[in-house]
Parts: sequence; C-alpha cells; structure tokens
Amino acid sequence: MKIKEILKDIELHRLILQYGILIILFIILMISGGYTIVTKWGSIINNNPEKMIERKMTKIKTQTNYSIDMKIIVSNELSKLYEDKLKSYCNTNNINITREEIESDVKYYGLLVNTMNDLCEDITISRYIHNNDLYRYENSNDWNNFKNNIINLFLKTGTEVLKKNYDNNKVTMPLHIWLNTGGKEIQQIVAKNTNCLLDNLKIESVIYHNNK
Repeated sequence: MKIKEILKDIELHRLILQYGILIILFIILMISGGYTIVTKWGSIINNNPEKMIERKMTKIKTQTNYSIDMKIIVSNELSKLYEDKLKSYCNTNNINITREEIESDVKYYGLLVNTMNDLCEDITISRYIHNNDLYRYENSNDWNNFKNNIINLFLKTGTEVLKKNYDNNKVTMPLHIWLNTGGKEIQQIVAKNTNCLLDNLKIESVIYHNNK
C-alpha cells in the first residue's frame, strides 16, 4: 500500500513539474514576443529591445538638436551684443575703427563664444541628456533652483573661457570693458536660452520616461 502511495506521489510531482515547465516556457515565449501578462500579483511587461533603443535614440537626437539650436542662438545674440558694445565703446572714446576691423573683432569674439558653447554643450550632453533624470523634478521651486544653478554654471564656464583666451592686443575693446558694459545683458541671454533648453530637455525626458 505504501509503495502505491509513493508511486502516486512521484507521478503527481512529475505532472506538476512538467506543467510547471510548460507554464514557464509559455511565459518566456509571451514575453519574448512583446506581450504584457497581467496577473493578480502584478504585470510582466516586455518591451521590444529594438523599440526601446529606437525611443532612446529619438530622445537623444531631439535633445541634442535643442542643444545645437541653443548654441546657434547664443552665438548670434552674443556676437550682436558684442558688436553693439564695440561700436558704443569706440564712439564714446573717439576711436576710429573701420567696418573691416569691427567684423574682425566680432569674428574673433565669436570663436571664443564657440569654445564656450562647446564646453557647455559637453556638460549638457553628459549630465542632462545621457543621464535621463530630469523627469524627477516635479516641484516647481526645485526645478527653478536647478535651472538657476545650471545658468550660473554656464556663466562661470563662459567667463573662464574669456579670461583665459581673450587677448586685448588682438581686439579694440578690452575684456574688462566688455564684461562691465555687457555683463547684465550677457547674463540675460544665457539665462533665457538655458531656461528654454532645460524646459525642452525635461519635456523629452518626461515623454521618454512615461513611454519606457
């Protein structure tokens, strides 16, 4: 009698094991096919790897384009401001300057702006595009404080570039004159475009996070 019961138990365990294996295989096949299985304990969700990569690349491309747009706008606005301040400086100090000399000085300054923009873009890409966590900022005060910190970082980066590379012997307007006369407007240009950039990056971050 005991032997029969043992055999029955063995058969029962064998059936349970077989069905268990079949269920596991079924779940694996469902997941690999891109299905979502809902149970009372939760959901087993599978994202198609190709679609995940495609969404990630779309986000990175979109956010990088925003960063490129900012570089172009900041470069144009700062160069225009520099030209205006240069003309004003020359008029105030009765300095004769030709159109060609103005264009040369503005071009020189534009090269420094490009260096500043490249460094700021490197910061943006490594911290706020590849590290996709801007969606976490749900509190408006925290978000505004974060943006102000980035604005200050970009201003500090740009100032360091200018102080390190600006050669007064190559241009008409000395660096301290440019920073003193254009300082407030420089900050406004950087602040306006940084705010716009970060708001756009956050939108893309939220969209990507929700889709993921």
